[in-house]
Amino acid sequence: MKKRVLLVSDFHANVYGWRKEIIESMLSAGAEVALAVPYGEQLEYFREIGCKLFDVKLNRKSTG
Repeated sequence: MKKRVLLVSDFHANVYGWRKEIIESMLSAGAEVALAVPYGEQLEYFREIGCKLFDVKLNRKSTG
């Protein structure tokens, strides 16, 4: 069975800057990777390499 991974972040640049290599490794190992993060230009890279993207509105200063 294929592993499935969901990464959630409140800022798109953090995913690109801090998690890019980890995401690439998981995809290379055959995992399905999905990202739940507010949309940003850098996220297109992840769509191109095979990630599923979910545009979510998160605010790190609120609970709802």
